[in-house]
Amino acid sequence: MIELMDKVINLGESDKKDRVTRAIRWYRRGALALDPLERFTWYWIGLETLNPLPQIIFDVSDDSTHCPKCNHEWVSTPTVSGIRAAVRKFKPDESTLYTRMKELRIGLIHGKTDLKTMIPEAVALHNVTRESLVRAILLILGISPTEKLLRDTLSAESPLVAAVVSTVHGSDPATLGSPGEHPHFELKSHEVKKGEVTESGVTATITTNLVARLANGVTNTSTGWRLYGQEVTLGDVEAKKGG
Repeated sequence: MIELMDKVINLGESDKKDRVTRAIRWYRRGALALDPLERFTWYWIGLETLNPLPQIIFDVSDDSTHCPKCNHEWVSTPTVSGIRAAVRKFKPDESTLYTRMKELRIGLIHGKTDLKTMIPEAVALHNVTRESLVRAILLILGISPTEKLLRDTLSAESPLVAAVVSTVHGSDPATLGSPGEHPHFELKSHEVKKGEVTESGVTATITTNLVARLANGVTNTSTGWRLYGQEVTLGDVEAKKGG
């Protein structure tokens, strides 16, 4: 990842850097999205942002329009021929992949297809669209897509975050914390015991000791924990107060 960011920085102020950094932002949005249609959309927009660059790399131009009467050819509108060339390069054994991706994009963006039909297609395509976007970024930056780099970069799992649910009681909102500080918790100790895999998921015990840093006369009432993360990682939390 350090090599990747160094490559981006070394692009300097250029259209290539603008497109790569924007595509990375679209990638991040897709990676954090929970809905498969949203994931596919963000990844595809990332590919469209890069499109002129793989056009140069693969030496392809915009598709031309052909008049059946006079045989005149012209480019009526910019096309995503760069994406097509890249996807076919990355996935040579999947001849219909690009067509499926483009048709899903058209159906979703222009409302030409029933959503119930598009959802299973998005489920099938969002991962490979993500991989195509990552490979395109690496290709433009001149980085070899090693298995480790692809594995680390392609991880779309959002980390599980736990927050303490608390209420701070005081007379003046501006002076709830210690002098010069906002009210906050200070981590004293943290222990995670090995999780146990069950039929319903994973059960783990986490012991955390926190110290509330508050102003004199200010009190705190903690009622439990709240989890944030992907739906597939969220479960039940049983909170127990220590001594």
